[in-house]
Amino acid sequence: MTVSRRRFLASSAFVGGAALLGGVGVDAVGSRASAATASTLSVALKNNTTSNTVYAFVTGLAIGNNALVLLESDGRTLYYPTSPSSTGTPLGANCAIPLGGPGSTTTITIPQLAGGRVWFSIGSPLTFLLNPGPALVEPSVSNPSDPNINAGAC
Repeated sequence: MTVSRRRFLASSAFVGGAALLGGVGVDAVGSRASAATASTLSVALKNNTTSNTVYAFVTGLAIGNNALVLLESDGRTLYYPTSPSSTGTPLGANCAIPLGGPGSTTTITIPQLAGGRVWFSIGSPLTFLLNPGPALVEPSVSNPSDPNINAGAC
């Protein structure tokens, strides 16, 4: 399945609730009956593509301390990158969450985030880099030198 990077990135921002993002189903798991706000949200990601290699990435800012945070490849461990000494430094943890083969569902646990996003790629993981701060260098559809410019996306 080929999808333009512009369409991919436009559909990658996670809004919440239930959505279908270019071949990957996203559903919030649980109930809204609780009066208190939960500290995490379980989300079921279903691979509706024909590919055996689909990855998800979750990025955002932690609510408690406004720190940059990503989910690691297990879909629940939090990774708080430290500020690197130079620009374009690779992440220090594997944050590519494999979704499994067509039709499979992977449940992830997302903490309360500000500006959270869920990203998807087909075929190979996306490359996220760090700049001092730390600041996350996200995939770009307008930068021809971006390492993800030819990545398969859904």
